[in-house]
Amino acid sequence: ELVAAAKRFGLKVDGAASSRTLATALADHLSLGAKARWRAEIRHGLDLARSGDYEDAFALLDAVYAADPAVYMEMSEPIAEAYLLRAQALFSRGNYDAALETLRLGQTVKKLPQLARLAIEVKVALARGYMELGELGRALETLDAIELEEAGPELKEMRGRILVRQAALALEQGDYGRTKTILDRARVQKSDGADLLLLERRLTWAQNAVLFSVVGLVLLGLALVAVAVLW
Repeated sequence: ELVAAAKRFGLKVDGAASSRTLATALADHLSLGAKARWRAEIRHGLDLARSGDYEDAFALLDAVYAADPAVYMEMSEPIAEAYLLRAQALFSRGNYDAALETLRLGQTVKKLPQLARLAIEVKVALARGYMELGELGRALETLDAIELEEAGPELKEMRGRILVRQAALALEQGDYGRTKTILDRARVQKSDGADLLLLERRLTWAQNAVLFSVVGLVLLGLALVAVAVLW
């Protein structure tokens, strides 16, 4: 049976070969054939991704990875580029969360600088969306997820604006301690902002008003005590 199978797959059969040798040669031949088929599937999947058919493309690519991870990783760079294409399409439609997840998966295949750059763009856009909705905490968390070495002046400025808005809210609520803490953080990000300086002055005025009010109450109390003594 081994001889017949070997001939069927085009192997030259040495009549003196042992059954074990023949079985090994047949297994190697079949393995090479399977790898060739998986490579063809990857190429087809990449073509589908380039044409925008991402669902079918990644179904094929995932099937190859499940069958033979080594063959899959031979083509890690073009596969990571397919993830980039899919993330760009999601980003353009405003689907930021799905775009970030796609970029994260692409980075697990191969860390391409294009993937990292797009991830920053998506996070900045997502943070802006949160700012527009007034969700300042989530906006700040999104920006904080960007690595410090990747954060340029624009991101520091954006962080500063968010912190100033948070400080303004704390000031309106009369929480002067929290206002000062947030302003100290904002100063690191945005040291010369006019809105930051104005808010610092407002905080000083509010604190002074409280101080003067307390002093006034103390003086009034002393005055009442003095009147009572005189009577």
